[in-house]
Amino acid sequence: MASKNRHSKFRHVDVRGNKQETCMQNINFFSGGSSDSSICDVSRKFIAVIHEAIGGGSFIVIRLDEYGRYELQHPKVCGHASTVLDVKWSPFNDNIVASCSADGTLKSWYIPDGGLTGSNLTECLVECNAPKKVINS
Repeated sequence: MASKNRHSKFRHVDVRGNKQETCMQNINFFSGGSSDSSICDVSRKFIAVIHEAIGGGSFIVIRLDEYGRYELQHPKVCGHASTVLDVKWSPFNDNIVASCSADGTLKSWYIPDGGLTGSNLTECLVECNAPKKVINS
């Protein structure tokens, strides 16, 4: 009986994990959304992550060159009255992010080049209200 040699395409693959200095750590993201929504979105400058919040919706914006441990007092984008369901960056401007929440509001936010510093961002560029139905993102 002829023996078959099995050739693996992954024979010479070497996997190494990243060092902790080059990772983002301690980010509490929202895990209660539907499977159709995304928890985070990335532009060429920033990453936006839906944050677990009580009493209203918020998300955090972190510069891509910020590594290390995320502080809980990091400024947030908060302006929704209900849970944020989805965030998306503009394909044309890396500083503009849109967010939608369960109460039917869609808001567009401008993030400065240096990221969020100091206090929370509460003023949006544009706000659009949907009909009074529950949105399932």
